[in-house]
Amino acid sequence: MHTSDAMVLPSCHTRHRAPLSRRATSHTRSGLAGALLCLAAFLVACGDHGSSAAPSAKTGADQAPAKAQIEALRQAFIPIDPTATSDKQYEWREARRKLLLELERGPQTLAAPAIEAFQKEVDGRDDWRSALLSVAAHTDRELARPLLEKLCLFYDGVTGLGVRTEAMRLWCETSPAPAVKLLQPILLQPRPSITYPPKEQMLRHWINAARSIRQPIDVTLATIATDITQPADARYVAVDELALEKGSSIGAKALETVLVESGSDGMLRRKAAQAMRGALSREDLCAILTRISEHESDATFLYFLDDMLQKNCR
Repeated sequence: MHTSDAMVLPSCHTRHRAPLSRRATSHTRSGLAGALLCLAAFLVACGDHGSSAAPSAKTGADQAPAKAQIEALRQAFIPIDPTATSDKQYEWREARRKLLLELERGPQTLAAPAIEAFQKEVDGRDDWRSALLSVAAHTDRELARPLLEKLCLFYDGVTGLGVRTEAMRLWCETSPAPAVKLLQPILLQPRPSITYPPKEQMLRHWINAARSIRQPIDVTLATIATDITQPADARYVAVDELALEKGSSIGAKALETVLVESGSDGMLRRKAAQAMRGALSREDLCAILTRISEHESDATFLYFLDDMLQKNCR
């Protein structure tokens, strides 16, 4: 797409989608974004022309404006020519972002056509399918929740991990209570028998969801941090997050366990020491570091402990 698209809007007496005409004219960066937003608004206005039906009605006529907006979003997600100049690339990305944000804040009626399009277009691009999930989740979380749960918890052989990970993020963001409950036992499994999104990402989204509903997480984090059969990146996340669990005796004990763990990778042990600096009082931190340094056999790690003592325990 080397030139900007000029939207030609027909009369509201027709419900047909406005044709796009190519014009070799120069526009500002916001031109395409404004045109797409105007197209979506125009289609809604045309769809509502002369209608007196209640917003909750599920007739085809009532769904027409919402479907038109989803179609406008589809047009915005059509990939631009990869050889286009950087300003055109930026213009396209901004138009897509602004229209998606506009629809995420839109009416509840957008959810059903978004889900319908997602289910029909199993071979669609990941970014486009993720956008459909985002519109559905933000406009009607209850309608979207079963689909998001299914994508997170079951592997269908079709949906890619990128879309499934985005579904997990949206599920944890819009329905945190059920997400926290269902994901916790999965997180505690070292080697699940089902293919899930990456555990590191799963754990991060679970933590955000749990904290949003004030669900205690120190026991789960401590269990993952001290389990040597868990993936290393998941243990890193658990250790880092335990630094924020101030006052948790379970968290403090878990960090000390990781710190003295024999055979553990040096990165994990260093993260544990740094996390203790945030989770423990200076007195407790210095006592533990001193005790461990007196029995440490790894010269490199001993140097790290000495540096921690010099910077935190003078």
